[in-house]
Amino acid sequence: MAIIKQKRNWNNIPVRIETNNETAEVKVYVDGGFFGGNSDPLFTSEGKGSDWKITSPQNYVFQFNNKNGTRSTQKELERAFFLEGYKTFDNDRAAVLNNPENYSSSRNSIISRQRFFDQRTPRINDPKTGLTIDSKGNPTNLPVTPTRSQVPGASGDAPPPSAADNQGPGTVIGSTNTGDQVQVVDNNEQGSTAVDESNRRESTVTDDTTKPLTDNTVLRYPLANLDGLEEVGISYDYIKIRVLDWKSGLNSVSGGVTSVTERYSQSKSALETIILPMVNNLSSTNGVGWGENNMNIIQLRAAQILQQGLGDVGKNGLSMDVARKTLKNTIQAANDVIKGLTESDNKDAVAAALAGYVVGNASFLTRGSGKVINPNMELLFNGPKLRTFGFQFDFAPRSSEEAKVVRDIIKVLKARSSPSLGSARLFLESPKVFELEYIYNGDSSDEASGSTHPYLNKIKPCALTQVDVNYTPNNKYMTYAEDGSMVATSLRMSFTEIEPIYANDYSSTGHSAGY
Repeated sequence: MAIIKQKRNWNNIPVRIETNNETAEVKVYVDGGFFGGNSDPLFTSEGKGSDWKITSPQNYVFQFNNKNGTRSTQKELERAFFLEGYKTFDNDRAAVLNNPENYSSSRNSIISRQRFFDQRTPRINDPKTGLTIDSKGNPTNLPVTPTRSQVPGASGDAPPPSAADNQGPGTVIGSTNTGDQVQVVDNNEQGSTAVDESNRRESTVTDDTTKPLTDNTVLRYPLANLDGLEEVGISYDYIKIRVLDWKSGLNSVSGGVTSVTERYSQSKSALETIILPMVNNLSSTNGVGWGENNMNIIQLRAAQILQQGLGDVGKNGLSMDVARKTLKNTIQAANDVIKGLTESDNKDAVAAALAGYVVGNASFLTRGSGKVINPNMELLFNGPKLRTFGFQFDFAPRSSEEAKVVRDIIKVLKARSSPSLGSARLFLESPKVFELEYIYNGDSSDEASGSTHPYLNKIKPCALTQVDVNYTPNNKYMTYAEDGSMVATSLRMSFTEIEPIYANDYSSTGHSAGY
């Protein structure tokens, strides 16, 4: 166990933050000054959700008013702390606990951070999924919203005014310097440096927006220490999307059509491979087309006569003698059918129905007798349906590098789903095809290796029919000051399989769950 100490100037009050990297408990002390020797901390948190306490309220009020020349009341300052002030220390604790260097080994780092995530310690990242605990102690896949000091052009909220006139300028209760390096001291007083990786941003920005799309590029989100997970036996599941060139289904050898699965199974290399985390609401809808069909007795008999005549032509060949014989047999069969119908008990109704067909008004029977001819209605299969899959991913880049990956993923999906202009702008070439796969027990290799998930459906090669990007998913425009990357981005995609699902696919796929 190590008590890791950090120092900062919080609202003009020099404070010392002591974080226990075994329990996630934090204690905030006044560092020096008139009351600097007081052994009681100003604020404490056990790291279990949003559980901050003001343990020395009178000292807190004195230090704040003394350092800022104000006359704020205890009630006003307590309210300000629980609205914004505690978030600074949440960030400081996360800077320590999210840094693998503050643990004795990579294994201990992953196990401890997983435990902190399970107990809902704010701002802690799950080492397996990349999810983050928000300031209220709830897991979310969105980033920690930057404080106002991190958003260009915004200013912090001033502390509440007191009844008396303030004697100095207002101070931002929620102000923070996340990203600053703080001195860390363990039990052996050995110094090291803790950096908040969840809020780090590269200072050097390079413009690579004109870089062309390249083959065999693996784009993975989120970026994580995947090798460290493998060392302790932790695997993870994800969605793999491979971008492939469109291929024709016409088989020049057999003259038929090659199945989509066979056609694209030979594509060993992809233009790009995109690896994204599993999302909620995974589903599949398999359907086929069925429809009502009517055929009354007159239509049935006429079809049977025509079928018999065409059968004779097919059996004996087409010649004048065969044609005359077939026509004669067809007329005779039609006479026999009409005679049989008109000599039955319903001859008047049949005659009325035939008369209605001759004049082109089938309701003649109904007008005369109040009857309708039995349509022999039946529900018949009329064809398969193509499946559609929708996915939504909420991106929350935690570093400049991760922000660029998000940008490249969106760029690739937009570009590869668009048609290309042919030479002389005469024709349009088909967009690329996308192969989707749910991966179980994945690894960190560039090939994104792993087995197909045994309990989720397979998906045939798809067309990406729609890409929706929301750059302000929280209805607020927020960017990081260092490089202009978006704080959060929401991506929605709609895929449609190129070929329907057939019963034969379930026996040929070799997959336990099938399609």
